[in-house]
Amino acid sequence: ALAVGSSPLEVASTGDFDQLVESSSVPVVVDYWAPWCGPCRMVAPELEKVAQRSQGRYLVVKVNTDQLSDL
Repeated sequence: ALAVGSSPLEVASTGDFDQLVESSSVPVVVDYWAPWCGPCRMVAPELEKVAQRSQGRYLVVKVNTDQLSDL
């Protein structure tokens, strides 16, 4: 089981994403972002705050769409 953390979890592969979503006992909030995306970079600090406030009720993950375009 994956520990629900206080900061967004970076998803490294499609397989990791699939396993995480299938096995999570809490809802998963997914941020699809790209390094070149200005609005994505602006949202990142707010997403950190959301993850910190989650208190185990949900999991926040980040998917870099440049690296995992199939997601």
